[in-house]
Amino acid sequence: MKAAFMYHRRKERGEDKDFTAEELTSCMKNEPPGSPDLAIMSFGKAFHGRMFGTLSSTHSKAIHKLDSIFPSSLNYGTHEIVPSFPWPQVPFPQLKYPLEDNMGINRREEQNALEQVEKTIKEWPSPVVAVIVEPIQSEGGDNHASPAFFRGLRDITKRNGVLLIVDEVQTGVGSTGTFWAHEKWGLAKGDEPDVVTFSKKFQASGWYFHNDKLIPNKPYRQFNTWYPTSC
Repeated sequence: MKAAFMYHRRKERGEDKDFTAEELTSCMKNEPPGSPDLAIMSFGKAFHGRMFGTLSSTHSKAIHKLDSIFPSSLNYGTHEIVPSFPWPQVPFPQLKYPLEDNMGINRREEQNALEQVEKTIKEWPSPVVAVIVEPIQSEGGDNHASPAFFRGLRDITKRNGVLLIVDEVQTGVGSTGTFWAHEKWGLAKGDEPDVVTFSKKFQASGWYFHNDKLIPNKPYRQFNTWYPTSC
C-alpha cells in the first residue's frame, strides 16, 4: 500500500522532480502536501490483515475492527493516530449456485460490482490509487467470482490509472491448482496484477511486482536494508 501511494505521487510530481520544501516539512506534521489524502479501495467481506492500512481494507468480521477509531475529520490537522482510514469499499459479487443454473443472474451481479468499482474510483473524494482484492475470499466466507469479473477489474484499473493489488496470502503457492490463483483468470500478457502479496505457505512474507517504478526512487523510503525484486 505504501508503495502504491509513493508510485501515485511520483507520477503526479514528475519522474525526475525532487520533493519540495513544503512537502518535507508538512509530512513531519502529518499534513498535506507531504501527507496527501489518498485511498485504497477494497471489497466487502475482504480480509487483508489486522494492522493499520490492512485493517482499513478488512471487512470480514466486526471483531477485527471494533474500537479502531474512525478519523473525525479529513483535515489532517485534526487527525488522531488511529488504525482505521476512511477508505472506500464496494460489494464483492455474491454468486448464486449451482452456477450453471444462474449464469444470467451471476453475470449481472458481477457487472453491477464492476460498475460500482469504476463509479467509486471516479467519485471518491480523495484519489483511489489502488484496488486490493483476493482471488477467493476465504476469511470472509469462501466467496468466488468468475475469471471474467477479474479481467473486468483489471480493465477498469488500467483504464483509470489505478494499481491492482492481488492478495494471494491464502490462495497462492498451489492452493488452487496453479502456483498463483490469478493465473486462472486468463489475463493477457501485460495485464498481470501490478502487485501480488504472499505469506504463510511461502515461508516468507512479501510482494512482487512488474513495474520497476514501484521501487522507491530514494533510499530509506520503504525498506532500510532489503528491496523487493521486480519480476
